[in-house]
Amino acid sequence: AVLLEIPHQEVKPGASFPVTVKFDIAPLWEIRSLEAQPENVATQLKLELPDGFETQGDWQTPPTGRSQSADSHPVYSGQVEFQQMILVTKEAQPGEYEISSHVQYQACDEFRCLSPTKVTLKLIIRVD
Repeated sequence: AVLLEIPHQEVKPGASFPVTVKFDIAPLWEIRSLEAQPENVATQLKLELPDGFETQGDWQTPPTGRSQSADSHPVYSGQVEFQQMILVTKEAQPGEYEISSHVQYQACDEFRCLSPTKVTLKLIIRVD
C-alpha cells in the first residue's frame, strides 16, 4: 500500500510543511531504491504542485537495505517514508489546492518481480 499525507489540512502563506509518501511493503517483498538502474524499475516520486507552492530541497529518503536476490542491490522493505518539504509562497491566494504525487514502484520477492505499478495520489490543502 502507498499513501500521501500532510500534517495539517490548512497552512498560511509563507509557511512550509512536509509531504510524506508512505509505503507499507508486505513481508518478504521489497521495492527498488530511487537511484536504481534501469530507471524503469526504480521507485519514482514526482510531485505536482499548484501555483504558489514550491519544493524545498530533495526528497528525504529512508536508509536502504540489501535485496534478497543474488546481486544484493539496495532496496526498501517494511514500512518506509519519503518526505519532501513544500513552501507556500507569500503570494499564494486563500483557497483550496490539490497536491498530487505520481508514484511508480516495482515490488519483488526472492523469486519474481511484479509488473511496475503506477499510481497518482492526491490530497487537498487549504491556504488561509
